[in-house]
Amino acid sequence: MNGLYLHVPFCEARCSYCAFVTWADRHEQQGEYFAALAVEVARRCEGLALDTIYFGGGTPSLPDPALLDGILQCVRDVATILPDAEITLEANPESVSPERAAAWRAAGFNRVSVGVQSFDARVLEAAGRLHGPDGPARALAALRGAGFENLSLDLIAGLPHETRESLRDSRRRALELAPQHVSLYLLELDEAGKHSPLAASVRAGRASVVDDDALADWYEESREDLEAAGLSGYEISNFARPGRESRHNLKYWTCEPFTAAGVAAHWFDGMRRRHNLAGFEAWQRAVALGGDGEAPESRDAEPSDLAQERLMLGLRLSKGVDLAELERRHPGCCARFAPLLEQAGEDGLIFRDGQVVRLTLRGALLSNELFSEIVAG
Repeated sequence: MNGLYLHVPFCEARCSYCAFVTWADRHEQQGEYFAALAVEVARRCEGLALDTIYFGGGTPSLPDPALLDGILQCVRDVATILPDAEITLEANPESVSPERAAAWRAAGFNRVSVGVQSFDARVLEAAGRLHGPDGPARALAALRGAGFENLSLDLIAGLPHETRESLRDSRRRALELAPQHVSLYLLELDEAGKHSPLAASVRAGRASVVDDDALADWYEESREDLEAAGLSGYEISNFARPGRESRHNLKYWTCEPFTAAGVAAHWFDGMRRRHNLAGFEAWQRAVALGGDGEAPESRDAEPSDLAQERLMLGLRLSKGVDLAELERRHPGCCARFAPLLEQAGEDGLIFRDGQVVRLTLRGALLSNELFSEIVAG
């Protein structure tokens, strides 16, 4: 089975922590964008059997629902969407209404991931969010009224003005909404977020964020609270009720192939990580000329080091990595990784249960450092 990621880059405003390819000033080009996206989808998805589809962004809930419906119909025209496929839409609270929710449900979406980030007014303002503390409750009421039963909430820990108490309150309010899934991301301003407006403000001394030690304590407390509420931590940043794990995102962590379409979209063909052009005009022109917006350097990329990726990404999951299975897939890899894993064990970052290795809590908190060593090795 295959998954499909579709990038929708439009936003009402850019969040301070965001380093993704998004636009807050191109609303008049939405029609052009979705027309080009339909062309790319028709070429890239032909003949595929899809069990997950994920509209990410950006703010996919912002455009006219008819545009999203049109893309899903393009997918149906060229690919097979399995009857039990998970079809996810990312949404911001302020762009959810009863009418839009009903249109999304009618189009075929069956899961919505709502970007809440915080319930604290000061934190929301500093982050550039457009919704207030009561926005998520109204959004989930509209979604449930339209028949959605699989709802996820995103929270970010460590934003400016956040305190341990305000994060506790955000968790409490999130859990009161009884979501099936919660993503809790720790603010990152290094590789992942170094190009964000917030990172620039911190470097210039105009803003401050929570230090790493405090953030580690907050994460540990958050994980305990979420699991006590019945949301099991199946991945470092993701918690779900039984059977409500994000099936699409699990493809990323288990190195299953998935395809993608849209400006700057990334995908994995089973051997290589590939990506589209990041500029709108360049991507649109490439699609118009050949029906494919893939960046030239992506086509020439070396095959991915799959043993390395399966170890690194698999360690993100609570079930860990079965070294016997990894060795079966990639003969000789366990000898290659043995010194690194032995050192990680001595440092208290991982523990072994027979042939299975898993992150400790300390390992989860220092996972970026461990993963960097895996990549370097």
